[in-house]
Amino acid sequence: MCMENLSEEDLIRIAAKAYKNYKKGRKIKINGKTFGYVAKVVNDPKTGEQAYIIVPNNPKAKNYDLKKVKNVAVLYCGSTGADKLFKKEKNWS
Repeated sequence: MCMENLSEEDLIRIAAKAYKNYKKGRKIKINGKTFGYVAKVVNDPKTGEQAYIIVPNNPKAKNYDLKKVKNVAVLYCGSTGADKLFKKEKNWS
C-alpha cells in the first residue's frame, strides 16, 4: 500500500470506496492493483461514524500480525446519524 505513487484521480477513486459495503478481509483495488485489505469496519449508530481501516496485508491470513502493521489508510464515509446527536428543538408556538 503505497500512497506516494497515486494520482489525484486515484485518490478520488479511493475516497469513493468509503461509500461501498465492505466486510473485513475484503481486497480493495485501484486501477486493477491491490491497494490493501479491510482490517476493520467502523459503524457507530450513536454517532453515525462510518469508516474502513485499510492495511497492506489480508487480516484474515494465518500469518497476519497486527503488531507488524506499519501503514494504514482510513476511509471515512459521511456521517449518517449526526442529526441524532442533538436534542430536537422544542416547538414554542
